[in-house]
Amino acid sequence: MLNVRTLREAGMIEQLEYEMSRYRWNILGLCEVRRKHFGETLTSNGHKLYHSGREDKHEHGVRFIDQKDSADAVLGCRPISSRIMTIRLTASPFNITIIQAFAPTTDHEDEEVEDFYNEVQKTLNEVSKKDIIVVQGDWNAKIGEDAQED
Repeated sequence: MLNVRTLREAGMIEQLEYEMSRYRWNILGLCEVRRKHFGETLTSNGHKLYHSGREDKHEHGVRFIDQKDSADAVLGCRPISSRIMTIRLTASPFNITIIQAFAPTTDHEDEEVEDFYNEVQKTLNEVSKKDIIVVQGDWNAKIGEDAQED
């Protein structure tokens, strides 16, 4: 999982594709991509991008990038919200479901934060019990002595 600050600068997607190849990552989850709507895109290098964002503005957003060599493994990608999406991969002996999440910061209303975690739980409950489940993302957690500041 990477927080890539939108990937809007020229060459950022290509750099990310290079790093995926270098580290032999088949799939990568991203946060804060700030894309509108749900969509799929194919890069010039043949990688598939799946993203889920807000309908009304370029905020939040999560994305998966899938290597072209592993595209056949994708059983489906499902947008849940502008902060949560899932991708299901065929694997042996069990399929894999990855939940990509981008939590609101503590600056957001308590209700929004609670709604987010309820949506993560609901998404977990809907995943096949036979799948290996990976939950990853940017949880905007604070640790250390200053973590309890109000």
